[in-house]
Amino acid sequence: MKTLRHLFTALLLLCATAAAAHDFEVDGIYYDVTDATNKTVYVTYKGNSYDSYSNEYSGDVTIPANVIYDGTNYSVTRITNSAFSGCSSLTSIEIPNSVTRIGNYAFNNCSSLTSIEIPNSVTTIGFALFKNCSSLTSITIGNSVTSIEDYTFSGCSSLTSIEIPNSVTNIGISAFNGCSSLTSIEIPNSVTSIEHSAFNGCTSLRELHIADGDGTLSLDYNEYFSYDTGKGLFYDCPLETLYLGRDLSYDTSSSAGYSPFFDNAKLTSVTIGNKVTTIGYALFAYCSSLASIEIPNSVTTIERAAFKDCQRLISIEIPNSVTNIGVNAFKNCSNLASVTIGNGVTAIGESAFEGCSVLSSIEIPNSVTSIGSSAFSGCSKLKTIINFSNLTFSRGSSEYGYIAYYADKVINVPNGFIDGDYVWSNKDNIYTLGGYLGNATELTLPNDFNGSSYVIGEEAFRDCSSLASIEIPNSVTSIGNYAFNNCSSLASVTIGNSVTNIGEEAFGDCIGLEDITIPDGVKIIGQSAFSGCSNVETLYISSTIESIGDNAFAGCNDIFDIKIGAKKAVAASENIFSGDVYSNACLYVPEGRKFAYEKTTPWDKFYIVEMDFTGIDEMESQVSDENVYYDLSGRRVENLTRGIYIVNGKKVFIK
Repeated sequence: MKTLRHLFTALLLLCATAAAAHDFEVDGIYYDVTDATNKTVYVTYKGNSYDSYSNEYSGDVTIPANVIYDGTNYSVTRITNSAFSGCSSLTSIEIPNSVTRIGNYAFNNCSSLTSIEIPNSVTTIGFALFKNCSSLTSITIGNSVTSIEDYTFSGCSSLTSIEIPNSVTNIGISAFNGCSSLTSIEIPNSVTSIEHSAFNGCTSLRELHIADGDGTLSLDYNEYFSYDTGKGLFYDCPLETLYLGRDLSYDTSSSAGYSPFFDNAKLTSVTIGNKVTTIGYALFAYCSSLASIEIPNSVTTIERAAFKDCQRLISIEIPNSVTNIGVNAFKNCSNLASVTIGNGVTAIGESAFEGCSVLSSIEIPNSVTSIGSSAFSGCSKLKTIINFSNLTFSRGSSEYGYIAYYADKVINVPNGFIDGDYVWSNKDNIYTLGGYLGNATELTLPNDFNGSSYVIGEEAFRDCSSLASIEIPNSVTSIGNYAFNNCSSLASVTIGNSVTNIGEEAFGDCIGLEDITIPDGVKIIGQSAFSGCSNVETLYISSTIESIGDNAFAGCNDIFDIKIGAKKAVAASENIFSGDVYSNACLYVPEGRKFAYEKTTPWDKFYIVEMDFTGIDEMESQVSDENVYYDLSGRRVENLTRGIYIVNGKKVFIK
C-alpha cells in the first residue's frame, strides 16, 4: 500500500508541472490561492515545476501569516508539495502559526538549511519533507503533528538530536534513514507504530528511549530487507543503552532477523520498564555485549530465543511474575553463571538453557510442571540441582531436558525451602533435611527444626567430599537412601539414638570410616548401607536391630571385630558381608545368646564370643603404654588380649 501511495503522489506531481504553480508573488515568496471565498493561499515554487528555479529561495526566509495582494488580505495556511525542494542556498525559514499543513518534499534537498521550527498549528507534514537536508542539525516539531511520514528526515546526515512530540502516533518508512549523526532519540508513548527501515543507517545512534506506555508499539518490516539481511530494525544502530518502556509487536513468522534489536553487538545496558509484559521473540538475540539485565515483575512471558547467544550475559533473575520461559530463550549464553527462576514459572521450553556451559547450579521452583527436551543439554558444569518441584530428577539421566545429566548433587525436595546452608521440606508436618549447601569439614546438625524432629532425606549429603565428621542429633528419626554416600573424607559419624532406619547405601563408599557404631534404636539397616567402607575395622550393631539389607557391609573387608547387642539373632542374607570377614572377624554377642546366633544365618559362620558389654565406657583398637590395665577382678594384666579391662576406673573394651 505504501508503494502504491508513493506512485500515486508522484503522478500527481508530474501532472502539476503542466501549469504555472503560483498565482502571485509578494516579497520574493510565491503563492497560489486555495480558497478565494475564505481568502487562503499556500506557499509554492516559482515556475511550471519545482526544479525550474531550484535556487529561487535562498538565505533566510520568513513566511508571513498574512499577505496582501491586489488589495486582498490572504491567510497563509499551507506550504505546498516541493515548495522549497532543491533550494540548496536556503539557510533558514520561519513558518507562521497560520500554517496547518506542509506538503510532500517541501524542503527536500535544501542542503544548506541548518535549523527549522514547525509551529504547533501544523497538523500534517508530508513525506520526504526534509530528505537530504544534509546541514540540518536541529528541528522543533510542533505538538499537533500526528505522523512523521516516510523519508521525512532521510539523509539528514548532520541531525544530532530531535524531540518527537507526544502528538505523533506513527513514524514512517525510512523516516530517519541515513541520519548518521543522530546519537539519541526518545520514542514518546503516543507513538503506536514504527515502519520498516525507519532508523536504517543511523550509524551513531547509541541511546534509544522507548517511553512507558500501556499499549504496544508495533514495528513493521520490509520483508525483503529483513529476510535478505537477517537484521532487525535497529541493526545499523550501534546502540549501547536502551530503555524499553512498553511491549513491542513485530513479525515473528520467519527468521530471527525480524527482531528489532537482533545482533546489536554494542548493546551493553538495557532497562525494562514496569509496563512491559513480554520479552518478545529473539528480542535481544545475539546481543553479544549484553552482560546483565533486570527483568521487572510486570513481565509474564519470555518468548523463544529472547536472549539466544548473548554470550556475555553473566546472570539473570527471572521474577515470580514470569510463567513461561520460551524455546531457546537463553540458548548458547556461554558465560551465564547464575540463573534465578521465579516461583511462578510453570514451563521451561525446549533448549531454553542449552549450551550454557558455565552454569554450575540451579534451583527449580515448586511451580515448574514441565521442562522441554534439551533444555539444559550441553550444560557440562551444571553439577548442583536443587529441585523444589514435584518432578523427580536423577543423576546422569537425560530426562527433563538433561537437567541432571552432568550433576554431582541432586536435591529433590518438593515444596522445599532454604535455611542457611540447609535445604528443607515439610510434608504432612514431617520435616526433611533434603540437602546441604556448605563445605564444612566438621558438622553438627541442628538439634531440631522449629522444635520438631526431622529426617535426613535421600542424597542430602551425597558427595560432600570435604566432610570429615558428622554428628547427627537425637532429634533425627531416619537417614535416607544415599544420604552420605561417597563422602570420601568422612572419618567420624555419631548417630543419635532416635534414628530407627538407615537407608540404602546411606554411607556407601565412605572410605574414611574406620569404626561403625549403629546405636540402639536402629531397627532397619538398608541394602548396601555401608558397602564399600573399605577401611572399617570395628562394627557395633544396635540391640534393637530387626532387619539388615543385602550387601549392607559388602566391601568392608578389614572388619575384625563385630559387636551386636540384639538378644534375638536377626536372620539376614549371607552377602551382608564379603571377602574374608567371616573367617577373620570375631563376633561378640550378649551373654547366653551364643546358641541362638550359631543357629542363624549368617552369624553361624563367625567365631562367636559371649560377653557382657554393660557399662563399657570406651572401645580401643590398641593398648596404650601410658595406661595400666586390670581385669574385672582387679588384677593387673600385662599381656592383653581382646576383652574388657578396667583403666582409670572405667570399663574399656580392647578390640
